[in-house]
Amino acid sequence: MIASPDLVFPLLEDYMPLRFAEVKNLIDYPALAHSTKEGYRGRTIHDIPGMSDALKALEAQRKRDLEDWMTEHDFDAVVFPAVGDVGKADLEQDSKSAEHALLNGVRYSNGNRALRHLGVPTVSVPMGILEGKNMPVNLTLCSRAGADAELLSVMRMLMSRAVDGVLERNVDTTESSPTIQVRGTVPPSNVALEAPIDGVAVENKFIRMDSNGHWVLEAPFSPFVTAQYTYKIHKYIKILADNVMVVLLARSPDGAVSGEIVLIAPETSSQPCNTP
Repeated sequence: MIASPDLVFPLLEDYMPLRFAEVKNLIDYPALAHSTKEGYRGRTIHDIPGMSDALKALEAQRKRDLEDWMTEHDFDAVVFPAVGDVGKADLEQDSKSAEHALLNGVRYSNGNRALRHLGVPTVSVPMGILEGKNMPVNLTLCSRAGADAELLSVMRMLMSRAVDGVLERNVDTTESSPTIQVRGTVPPSNVALEAPIDGVAVENKFIRMDSNGHWVLEAPFSPFVTAQYTYKIHKYIKILADNVMVVLLARSPDGAVSGEIVLIAPETSSQPCNTP
């Protein structure tokens, strides 16, 4: 149990968005953990009459409204903007900002409620910066239930195009930027090396290899800064997200592939690697 559930998501005094909340969809979040574990008045979610029929109805609705429609038109996926707009910073104090933040496509991503209720798999792909607000925006891809692998494949294709320069990137690559350096040896020397850093592809010009298979990856990098918690969590445990992840892939001419993941702590400037 949570000792102080009210502290999970504490609300400001006179929390403005509550004035516009849908009463039928209000959730007592502090009590949610207890209700999930202990049930409500002796009943769990599985004891609610008609729950089994309701679940089957949701599955049937997804098939009818999305999957059958996609099959009819021979669609592989559906693509649409992830959001309609971005909420303003003062939405917790200003009534107009709060009302705007609760619009469809702002409070939730476009289609979010229906997608979640019907179990529609989705992925979001970063596509650029919203003009005038300097906020990142995504495209959402959705498809049939169980099509997760196909969606991830399409997402990778779109992201690789973005990295190759189809989309503008607002990343500082000046001399003042931090540099990632990884070095190692890979036999034979005629393999092709790929080394995305935190999911972003690295241009070939940043990877050098000699005839003996000794290679060096040295590339500019803008690190992601994780949230600084009010309590000193870093004092007690290592946070994986604080590391920089370099994925090394070596491809030989005959198609064989070998790989290794290297995690670099923020205070480390370089990392040796003897594989793949």
